[in-house]
Formats: sequence, C-alpha cells, structure tokens
Amino acid sequence: MPVDKPPYNEKTVLRILTWAVSFFVIGTFIGVIGRIGISVPGFIDNITFYRIVTHHPLILVVGWASLAVMGIVHYSIPKISGKPIYSEITGSATMWLTITSTIMLIMGVIPGLNGSTARYSALPPLFHPFFPTMLSLCIALTAVIFYGGNILKTFLTIAEGDKPPHTSAWYFVMSAVLGTLFLGMAGVPLLLQSLAGLFQVDGLDYVYALDPLVNKHLIWWGLHSYVNQMINIGVLGMCYVAIPINVKKGIYSEKGATWGLFLYIIVNNMAYFHHMMMDPIPMWQKVVGQVSTWFLGLTTALSLFNLLKTASGGEKWGVAMKFLVGGLIGFIVEGCIGIFHSTLVVNLFAHNTQAILGYIHATFYSYISMCLLGTIYTIIPDVRGVPLYSEKLGTIHFWTAIFNMTGMVAVLLLAGYSGMPRNVQVVEPYFQPHMAAATAFGIGLWVSTAIGGYNLIMSAWYCPEKRAAKEAALAGSAAAH
Repeated sequence: MPVDKPPYNEKTVLRILTWAVSFFVIGTFIGVIGRIGISVPGFIDNITFYRIVTHHPLILVVGWASLAVMGIVHYSIPKISGKPIYSEITGSATMWLTITSTIMLIMGVIPGLNGSTARYSALPPLFHPFFPTMLSLCIALTAVIFYGGNILKTFLTIAEGDKPPHTSAWYFVMSAVLGTLFLGMAGVPLLLQSLAGLFQVDGLDYVYALDPLVNKHLIWWGLHSYVNQMINIGVLGMCYVAIPINVKKGIYSEKGATWGLFLYIIVNNMAYFHHMMMDPIPMWQKVVGQVSTWFLGLTTALSLFNLLKTASGGEKWGVAMKFLVGGLIGFIVEGCIGIFHSTLVVNLFAHNTQAILGYIHATFYSYISMCLLGTIYTIIPDVRGVPLYSEKLGTIHFWTAIFNMTGMVAVLLLAGYSGMPRNVQVVEPYFQPHMAAATAFGIGLWVSTAIGGYNLIMSAWYCPEKRAAKEAALAGSAAAH
C-alpha cells in the first residue's frame, strides 16, 4: 500500500535545520573566544574583541534563530494545514541567502577582513569597507523579505480553503510578516549610513545620515520588534505545534492562544522605549516603555499558562518536552529580569552593565534556544520516521545546558549589579573572578551545544538501515573466513 507523501519538503527542512544547528555551535564558540579574551589578557587584540562583540550575537540571531524559525515553519505550516509551502524555490533561496549572510558574518570576525566593531564600544563604528558586515545584513534583510512574502502567500492559500487556519499558522504568519516589516525599520537607517560612508557622499556622513535620535528610534523599534515578533512569536507558534505532538493531545485553549498573540503584538510595539531610558526622550515615552513592558509580561503569561497547561499530563516527557518546558520556564525567568530592568529606577544602575548581557543570555539561551531545540528534537524524528539518534546524548545536552546557562546568567547579573560595565576587555581586579566563572560556564555551554549539535545532525542524516546492513555484511564476511 503506497504511503502518502508529506506536504513538506523533507530534504529542505532537514538542510535548513542542519545549517541552523551548525551555526549555533559556531556562534557559541565565537562567543567563548570573546570570553577567553576578557579572562586571559593578550589572548586576542582589542579590535578582534570588539568584532566578536558585534558579530557573535548577529551570527546567532541570523544563522541560528532566524534560520531555525524558517526551517521549523517550512515543516509546521504544511504539517498543520496539509498544504505545501507556496514556493519551494523561494524557500530554498531564502535558506541560501541566510546561509551566505551568516558565513559573511563569521568571516567578519577573522582578523584582516575588516568586520564592523560594535557601535556602542569604545571604538568608532568601523563600517569601512562595506564588506563583509553590512553587506551580510543587507543579504539577511533580503532573505527575510522573501521569507515573509512566501509564508504570507502560503497562509492566504490556506485561508481560501475549507479548513480554517490553525492557531499556530496565525503565529507563524504574523511573525514572518511583522518580522519583515520591523527589520526593515532597523535596516533602512543602517543602509543609509553604510551607503553614505561607502560612496563618501558630501554632507551625508555615514554616522549622521539621519538625526541621531530618530535613527535610534528606528533602529530600536525595528530590532526590538524583529526579535520579539519574528522570533518570539515564531517560537510560541512552534511550541503550539510541538507540545501537542509530544503529549498527543490538543491545545488547552485555542481562544487563549489567539488572544495571547494579538495582545502581545499590540503591547510589544510600545515597549521598545525601554531601550532608550537613558536617552533624551520625553518622560511620557519612558513611562510608556516601562508600563507597556509590565503589560507585555501579562500577555506573555497568558500564552505561557496555556502552553504549560497543554504540556501537563499526556504522554511521558522525552528529550524534546524537557527542552520545550525548560524553555518556557526560561521565558518566565528572563521575563522577570526584563521587567525588572525596564523599571526606570533600576535602569539607572543596570543600564550598559554586564547585567544587560546576563538578561540577553537568559533571553537567547534559556528561552529562545531551548524552545527552538525542543521543537527541532520533535521535528527531525517525525520527518525521518526514525527515533532520535541518542536519547542519552539528548538528556546530557539538556542538563549541561541548564547548568551552564544558569551559572553564566547569574554571574553576569551579579557583576552588572556590582557595577561592571558592558563589553569591556580590560577588567578591574574585583571583577576578574566573575569573568573567569563566566568564561568557564561559557566553555561548558559550548561543549553542551556541540553535544546537542552532533546528536541532532546525526538524527537528521544518519541511516540506521544502512548501518545494520553494513554490520550484517561484515558479520557474514567474518563468518566466511
């Protein structure tokens, strides 16, 4: 009896996820090099350090989180709708553009290739020459636009049919379309600055292509909304797909999921002011940023309650569910830290300190990456139709990730609240133990990530049937002799 072909392209999904996991391992390793550069004087020079400070998060956002979201959506929407992605060619183009962008970002760390240094560092913003940093971001922006259009068209095709769109489809399409829109808001001023600097336009210096405050509003609105809407909403949508698959039961409340989505979008677009508490903006904007962040916590709590209630009971939890629930708990922790930091009084002493890096690591590793990994641990066995390569390695990956992430976040928060500035290579003696501990936890986190990466890539491409046939052939050959 013939088996129905799944509506998603198996090889495309596996390729995207394999590249994403690989970039996760590489990006984390680059972060470890930066950490060692703080703890061991002379390990890397000052310019290389600030290139790592700039490129490490970009590699993880573009090459890991964005690419993983794209791969998961290419699986999930066909899975829940029964219809393929509108254009497989556009999907493949999106993948290769994002991969190209990420490789260029990795090259930007290499000495001699003149990657950008961080704009908030002690060094000037080095956007000369144009290659590779800004060009890579232009390519990434193009990929996101293609991706957003492809997913929107797929969604509209689903909506035209008899079957109403699943709640998760709403999450995915909103994340794709809004992520495209708001990343454009961040990309426009960056492109203006870069092009003005590249072509040396008289009267349009690359730093002052726009009014500095307008520039900052656009960049923060764009970047904040991109991370919180393309990635965060996409991650919640993945959880609404992956958790029911694992526990083998439906979502606790479809209405709660829908309300959680739209309330989150409304409140989130006012919360970006919390990035500008120390800038000369009107007090009412600071108050809006603070209060809207509190309400953002309430709207998020609605989604978290719904997801955790869905996760309770059902089938026995495997590796995937451990990561998914661990990520949701990480979301609660990083949300509490974020709300605390968005309070104006706290921002006065926490702004631009190591505490901000602690919050960023809690957001990216404890929440986003854990949920992404849980979803990938769900998808790959489902696509392949075979069990995970190693449940034991998956469990080791989970617990080592939890231990090292918790340690790193705690140490960075402690250093920040004690007054250590953000992104400095020369450390006062008082903070050297903090940075040594952060480096140790960072190395442990990379080892954990490498173990998980190996397990997932082997799960995606390893063929147990071929190995069994090879072992049988070897056994037969040995018996013949």
